[in-house]
Amino acid sequence: MSQKVELPDIDELFKMIEDIRDKSLQKGLLEIKIKAMEGDITNEVVSNPIYKRDGKTPSQAYIDSAYKYAGINNEMIPLRETLVTLDIEIGYLKAKFDLLKALIDIWKAESYNTRSSL
Repeated sequence: MSQKVELPDIDELFKMIEDIRDKSLQKGLLEIKIKAMEGDITNEVVSNPIYKRDGKTPSQAYIDSAYKYAGINNEMIPLRETLVTLDIEIGYLKAKFDLLKALIDIWKAESYNTRSSL
């Protein structure tokens, strides 16, 4: 005997859409903040003589690997961790939303089949 599929709660779907929007906004704003901070870090390393080696400014590749990713004092790590968390949460919410949409389609098919067999 097959299990009857329940119609998902429409309010739950709307809440999920709002959650996806909110998390996506947080992610976008965090990406802007990270880019701005990366620019500040690059500017600091290029303009501050304490970062020079043998009187030369470090290459952009070195700045990217040694300073921009983690930050001068590791200040970028928590931001990047939050970015990863938001990315995962958005992916999870989208997958759950897609599953609920699929359940609605199954419910519609079952409802149609039940009415057709009467």
